[in-house]
Amino acid sequence: MIAETIAGPITSLAFSAVRLSLPLVFAAYGGLLSERSGVANIALEAYLLVGAFAAASTAHFTGSLALGVLGGVLASGAVGFAFACCCVYGRGDQIVVGVAFNLLAVGALPSVLKCLFDVSGSTPQLPRGLRFESSWPFALAAAATALWIHY
Repeated sequence: MIAETIAGPITSLAFSAVRLSLPLVFAAYGGLLSERSGVANIALEAYLLVGAFAAASTAHFTGSLALGVLGGVLASGAVGFAFACCCVYGRGDQIVVGVAFNLLAVGALPSVLKCLFDVSGSTPQLPRGLRFESSWPFALAAAATALWIHY
């Protein structure tokens, strides 16, 4: 009886932890691929912050979840492209450029947030229909982990 009452919250906590860790899992995969290619990319936090902000803002203004996801992907890609240009064409040190991008994202996003939404904490909460509540990213992360361990 006691085990059943404890198992519910523990199971819920475990699923929430896995769900909330998915962005970090995917960023870790990106960092692993970067390291294997010889790039010390520590600007992954900037990719996450800019991508999440762009996705939430795009979904808020367009009312479309698909356009929100596309906006987040494009914004993260633009930050990655700028990072690559700074390191390759500008011949900047990858660690210094990565720290600069992280600091720029942490500092600039609250200013943009204040301009767009007149708040400085976080984007306004999205309606339920614009939230990403699917289980396929978890399945994708689990499959990628299994394949990665296999190789």
